[in-house]
Parts: sequence; structure tokens; C-alpha cells
Amino acid sequence: MVKTHYQDLHLFGFCKSSSTWRVRVSLAAKGLQFEYHSIDIFHGESKKDDFTNTINSMKQIPVLEFMDSHTTDGKRIRIIQSLAIIEFIEEAFSGSGNSLLPQDVVDRARVREIAGNHSLF
Repeated sequence: MVKTHYQDLHLFGFCKSSSTWRVRVSLAAKGLQFEYHSIDIFHGESKKDDFTNTINSMKQIPVLEFMDSHTTDGKRIRIIQSLAIIEFIEEAFSGSGNSLLPQDVVDRARVREIAGNHSLF
């Protein structure tokens, strides 16, 4: 595995969420280890204070949380929205696992087009 300064990955999501699954598939394709935190949106867990105050004030999943070893402030970084998370994974871990996007720019645009047309859960 390629060394990176992004470490200690945590994914907050829900097992029945297609958005969470697309992030999980992307992490697996890159061969990245992460800790999974189940947030049961059917029982309102994403709307509870402990989630909204510490993880995502927008009350949405998925959320990718990690540390950047190049910073010294100790703050965890969070990225929301599955497509933004997947693009981050592709760029931050470009030397790991399989590429998530084709090399050809037209094919790459088509993949983004298809991904953008899927309804987010």
C-alpha cells in the first residue's frame, strides 16, 4: 500500500443507503481499511444531537472522517456527499488499489454523468 498522510479512516453510513454502499465499494476497490459506524437513519440517529454536533450538522450520511498527519491541530477532517468522498478517495489514494475512473477523459466524464444521475438515499 502506498503511504499517505491521510490516516485513520472512519465511514459513517447506513447499510440500506446506496450512497453509503458506493463509498464502501470505492474504499474496497482501493484496498483501504476503515472503521464503519452504522447510523440508523430510519430511527433518526442522523438527527440526534450527538451526530449533528460532532459528525455532520446537515444530518446526512455518508460521512468520511480521517486525520491528516501533516497538520498538528489534531482536528479530524470530514467529507460529506458520496460523490465528493469518492473523488477524494481516488485522488488521495491514487497509488492504492484499482483506479475508480477510466483514463480516457470522455469515458471519465460519462462515469461522472452516470454517477450524478443516481438518486441519493
